[in-house]
Amino acid sequence: MEIKPVTNQHKSELFNIHELCFREHIEEIWGWDDMWQWDHFCKEWNESKWRILLDREIIIGYLCWSINTDHLYLKNISLIPEYQSKGLGKKAMAFIEDIALKNNLPVKLSIFKTNTRVHKFYNGLGYKVTEVVETGARMMKSKVALEL
Repeated sequence: MEIKPVTNQHKSELFNIHELCFREHIEEIWGWDDMWQWDHFCKEWNESKWRILLDREIIIGYLCWSINTDHLYLKNISLIPEYQSKGLGKKAMAFIEDIALKNNLPVKLSIFKTNTRVHKFYNGLGYKVTEVVETGARMMKSKVALEL
């Protein structure tokens, strides 16, 4: 898997991946609204850092994050279903954790309560729940844990 910068030509395809990966969870928690989702995606597109995940030049997913003064916040990691459970998520997270480590920051993220599979994934990488919220949980991996 390769991780490369995005271009504006990727925007629609990455939104389609977003819908494929997150729609069922969003529908269950809030309900899916096409217009709101697209508008929110466009806002994140402009305000966040993005990378595409590629398998032989085929886009298989993306990463979206922001750097804050006291942490790196992972907004989304998305892999299309046929590429999940193959170790690629771990490689993508290693990329994110490397950025955090270079900036001397912990990584924070949120998970949906409907996605128990991703909870296990992050637990396996050393992330700990820091807060339970109505929609799921917030998790963090400290700088110390990143250095191990």
